[in-house]
Amino acid sequence: VCRVQCRRATTHRSPRSIRFYVTEQCNAKCNNCFNRNIRTKNIMSIDMFLTLCEYFSKIGVKSVKIMGGEPTTHPDFTKLMTIAQEHFERVGLFTNGINDKIMEYAPRQTDTITYNFKFSKKIHLEKLLPDYPGARLLEVQIQATTDVDRLKNEIYRVASMYPNVIVTLTLDCTANIFSEKELIMPIYNNVLNFLSENHIHTKKDHKVPVCFSYGTKFPITEKGAICDINCAGLIDAEGNLKYCNQHSETLTNMFNEDGSVLQPEIMMNYLSMKFKNIQYTSLSKICKDCVFYDKYCNGGCFISKDIISKADIYQNTLLPIV
Repeated sequence: VCRVQCRRATTHRSPRSIRFYVTEQCNAKCNNCFNRNIRTKNIMSIDMFLTLCEYFSKIGVKSVKIMGGEPTTHPDFTKLMTIAQEHFERVGLFTNGINDKIMEYAPRQTDTITYNFKFSKKIHLEKLLPDYPGARLLEVQIQATTDVDRLKNEIYRVASMYPNVIVTLTLDCTANIFSEKELIMPIYNNVLNFLSENHIHTKKDHKVPVCFSYGTKFPITEKGAICDINCAGLIDAEGNLKYCNQHSETLTNMFNEDGSVLQPEIMMNYLSMKFKNIQYTSLSKICKDCVFYDKYCNGGCFISKDIISKADIYQNTLLPIV
């Protein structure tokens, strides 16, 4: 019966990738951390991690993202990464680069390591693992308070010692980007121009809503701010299912009372329920009056957030909203 369920889930619905908070402990204190207000001292056991890796691999998930907390602080970090590589074609590691433990990891050609550039001073060549293949990304977050000159100097330092590094520009999802738009835009464009002038590989992360970027030079990705159910799915250190790292509430636990793993169809039902709730919130707030909704944008990570009001959006967009 289980094999039939797994085949059916693979054919119809399963996440494109799955995220794991393998530990919720961290060796840093970021004031805009996604989960700092709900963080516990829990770590995911090797047995639970292995069970879940086998489960997601069987239902067709090809990619996993190892997150935290800080994953390298997990006492079995190296073993966790080996298990992940044995079950998934692509393994993404998100780290602040502080812990020397990262140098015990051996990424493959298909693997990615993303470094939180807030801790750029801790990123040295040996922590970029130059003798191993795979992509190295620097997640550079643009905020209204960003020190542009310092940031550009640090990016240049790291890019000079590792020329193939990719800079991922992102925005702060815990901030009200609309009320800070006039401060954010010139900083973002300044950094983007610097990267282009120095031929540093650049990737734009976070699909910001069209009402934020409309009429500006802010780049809009091909699919705009379209978020879909197949990009959801995060498991915390206790085995709780969450929608993603932007939405911290627990939807259900991945394990039934008898210790078996939740049926794939039921897991997807919980993710679908949350996705529809997010879309209802976005539509109710402003998206119902936007001609781009469901064509180029459905609000992305931002519109459904409580910190951004309808008034914030109206006052800080050039989009001709009805």
